[in-house]
Amino acid sequence: MSRLGDVQTYVLMMTLKGLHNFEDIVRLLNKFGIPKSSIYSAIDELAKKGIVKKIVDESGRRIIIAPGPKIHEIIEPLKNLIKRKILEALFTLTLIEIPELKFDEFDPEELSKLRDILEQLITHIDQVLSKWKKIEVQ
Repeated sequence: MSRLGDVQTYVLMMTLKGLHNFEDIVRLLNKFGIPKSSIYSAIDELAKKGIVKKIVDESGRRIIIAPGPKIHEIIEPLKNLIKRKILEALFTLTLIEIPELKFDEFDPEELSKLRDILEQLITHIDQVLSKWKKIEVQ
């Protein structure tokens, strides 16, 4: 299986998390600055590879993105890619000072979602760390 691009990864993750409406996927990714043409190309490439499939609903107006026949081939590479992205984010965060982050430029909904995700992440990390006898979680 060939390497996934960032936009393909986002589309695939959204699909695996249950977001299947083509327009909703495009709208959400475009909100984060990804050009619509890049999103369309990513979905087309994933469909060509058999990782996802595009299905037109009964009305003929909505396109649904669903897992394709080769979805199982991409799960492990996807997990590795996610791990790499987390390490990249960690590295980026070590290079900046927290006060330099301009959180006031985010809208309250985005900040609330970020806080919720970080809280879930901290809980999960604490659970993993608690399994290590040499590390004490405070």
